[in-house]
Amino acid sequence: RILGTRKFAAFVFVAGVVGLTLSVVLLAGARWMLPARIYGAVNMVAGGPLVTVFACLAQYYMLVPSKRVRALGVTVGDKWLTYGLAANLLGESAAVPALAGIMAGAVYAADVAGLKQWRFPQCVEHAAVRLMSLVTSRQARVQRPANRAHQELIGRLQGMFPAAGHEQIAQALRLAAGDADRAVSILLSGSQ
Repeated sequence: RILGTRKFAAFVFVAGVVGLTLSVVLLAGARWMLPARIYGAVNMVAGGPLVTVFACLAQYYMLVPSKRVRALGVTVGDKWLTYGLAANLLGESAAVPALAGIMAGAVYAADVAGLKQWRFPQCVEHAAVRLMSLVTSRQARVQRPANRAHQELIGRLQGMFPAAGHEQIAQALRLAAGDADRAVSILLSGSQ
């Protein structure tokens, strides 16, 4: 919520690229700096989005204020559960991606080379939105048939907007997540 959809998408992409680059640099540096016995344990890298998860964790640490709470006579921060769950992901093969992710989050927060201002071009954003709406609308049609209340709502909206087609009203309702007032606003503004 703090970043917004467009900024978060850009952050995930930038953190992934910077984090993967830092992973390679860390592994190359570890080869020259660590003894062979220790390097053998660090040389394995876990698969999955660990770089992005730990970059998000770094942003969480920097952006979300922490509050101290007292429980059972012990004072702890209210973020302890999040950090505990993230620590659960750590293992010997996750050390390099975790460190690279934290570093990528710090690089993004420091706004190195103006990374915070970078966004995807509008054409890429529109293509992604169209693709996702196609995927989600197909899933919605396949997974849940239109129920009676939904059909009645479409009928009422067709009474208000006789020039609008059934599919146009159904799409307005989908965009409004079933909220009739928002669907009316969408139909009035014509922003579909």
